[in-house]
Amino acid sequence: MKKLVLSIILSAFLSYGQAESTKKYDKELVRIQKIVRAYQHKFDMDEIIIGVDLVTLKDLPPNACGLSTWHMTQDMGFGLIWVLRSDQYNKGICTTANIKSDQKNTVVHEIGHFVMRYAMNEEVGVAAFANVIVPPHPAKEKKARPAKKQNPKKVDPDTIFDDYPSKKRY
Repeated sequence: MKKLVLSIILSAFLSYGQAESTKKYDKELVRIQKIVRAYQHKFDMDEIIIGVDLVTLKDLPPNACGLSTWHMTQDMGFGLIWVLRSDQYNKGICTTANIKSDQKNTVVHEIGHFVMRYAMNEEVGVAAFANVIVPPHPAKEKKARPAKKQNPKKVDPDTIFDDYPSKKRY
């Protein structure tokens, strides 16, 4: 129930005052939300509620292409990641040819802030990153299939000894 209430409050917070967020940016927002969910799962943060919003340069501090805020309680946590809209790139500090890749890096960077901030110590945070880079249980390689056993010829008991010189049956 608490998760539902917090998610409603978070979505209301995100939608308040966002007149510029029109259908023009819906596909971009959905793409970034999928990236967030994927990395949220990789970092084993499925119980954390994370919202995403596309923002303009004026919404971010100077020299920033993204920003996040995180809140943790005993029962749950939630966060909000602000990612620079694609039409705002190459207008200031955020210049790149591959905008989608930079937005993805921004998401991972901001999730990284959360991991390092709320990790019990530095080793726990570094271990979380290591598990994402090299999963602890890599997929097992498929073993080569053994050759199919060929069915032996059916043997007729009456003719089994026909090839022997004595042709005697015992």
